[in-house]
Amino acid sequence: MEVEFTSLPGFRLRLVAIHDGDEDSYVTNDWNITPRNIHHCYEQRWDKEKEKRVKVSKYIGRVTSKGIKTRDTLKIRGSYEYGNVCLLNSLAKSSKLSSRLEEVFGADWESMLVFAMNRVINPLLLKSVQSWTEKTYLSKELTNLHISPKSLSSLLKRIGVGDQLRFFRLLLKERVSLIYDLSFILSQSQSLLFAERGYNKDHLFLPQVNLALGFSHPEKLPAFLRIVPGSVRDISTLVNSVEEMGLSRGIMVTDTGFFSRTNLEHLIKRGLSFIIPCKRNSRLVPQITVLSKNFFMYRGRAIKHTETEAEELHLYLFEDTRLGCEEETTYYTLIEQGKRKFKEGDMKIFGRISLLSDLADSPQQIYLMYKSREEIEVAFNLLKNVMEVDRTYLRDNESLSGYLFINFISLYLYYFVLNLLQKEELNSKLSVRDLLLELSKIYVVESEGKELISGIPKKANCLIQLLGYDLFPKLRES
Repeated sequence: MEVEFTSLPGFRLRLVAIHDGDEDSYVTNDWNITPRNIHHCYEQRWDKEKEKRVKVSKYIGRVTSKGIKTRDTLKIRGSYEYGNVCLLNSLAKSSKLSSRLEEVFGADWESMLVFAMNRVINPLLLKSVQSWTEKTYLSKELTNLHISPKSLSSLLKRIGVGDQLRFFRLLLKERVSLIYDLSFILSQSQSLLFAERGYNKDHLFLPQVNLALGFSHPEKLPAFLRIVPGSVRDISTLVNSVEEMGLSRGIMVTDTGFFSRTNLEHLIKRGLSFIIPCKRNSRLVPQITVLSKNFFMYRGRAIKHTETEAEELHLYLFEDTRLGCEEETTYYTLIEQGKRKFKEGDMKIFGRISLLSDLADSPQQIYLMYKSREEIEVAFNLLKNVMEVDRTYLRDNESLSGYLFINFISLYLYYFVLNLLQKEELNSKLSVRDLLLELSKIYVVESEGKELISGIPKKANCLIQLLGYDLFPKLRES
């Protein structure tokens, strides 16, 4: 095709043609056009203020076999951030999270899911969630969204008094082994009845709200989240959590803070197995000076072990030699600083862990199940530092309950992506946020009544292939 341009006196015309991603510039009056797309016509004019020539551009259109399509025939209606939200939405559907939310919360489920996705990708204040959604493909794909600041405030109240318990019980039907622990968030709100002064590991005597979290060990997914008044101690929350969630089978793994005869009897009555560490001064723990020569390796260090019985239950005794040296060093440091006095019996407990259980299993397996508690510490860290649940300004119990439930859904989505990375052994090189950031560079563009995937960056395309997951069905359609 041949296109002619005539320069005006005192002006130079420049045509920029884009073909296969490369830009070619021409300055001449004789044109022999072969590239597919003509994007801009540039004029150079003299700028009196800058005292130099400046470039003025004008969009021409796109070269086709029938001529140049101008702005009137080529209509780009918008572009939408697609890759990151597509991954989260796809995982929500394949895991039945979307269908369960719809089953329990009805028409609110889409708004809840969008709000939860925002907490995973880029946590924003309620007033900004709608603007974020409008620039993503979620605004096109989900049709029943009500996410204005006022709508979200009403949504949180409805969720707070809604049937969260029913949703948790749907998740718990498929869980076998649960890790249970308690954490807290601080709040200075005078109208939050849950915010009370209580004990915490940071020794901050401030109003707090306790969070009871159940985490499924084999699936590596959160299972439930309960709000507990800040003055309630750890030990008394276990029975209520078991009753509320209707737990009647599986294994409960807890920390020392939940060890009590009442808790043990209740778990046995409910038909739940358990692994609970005894306190080091417990009378159930025998005074064994030297453990047996049996051992196994855990993370590059030897763990000695032996097994005995205590009140018709199995008592597994472990000694971590490296941990023992660290605890002994800390012990003598405190004595030197005058913060502790030497006691002969203290030397016998360094590096020792005693686990009480009704399970008759290998000591190594019992130890590994107990050590899986580290996963719930990671989950609490994600809630506070990624979803930012400890930065809430809500002023009533219902809204706080709804807000924490949304963050639980966010945590659920986060672990879907994390498990996907771990499956492909990419988690050591790439975080969940890193992956979502790279995928956010993939856009859907509306043009001439069609939706097309934009060019996929090289790194994002490589990640898609490494994950081996059918992330973007629209790629096949385009």
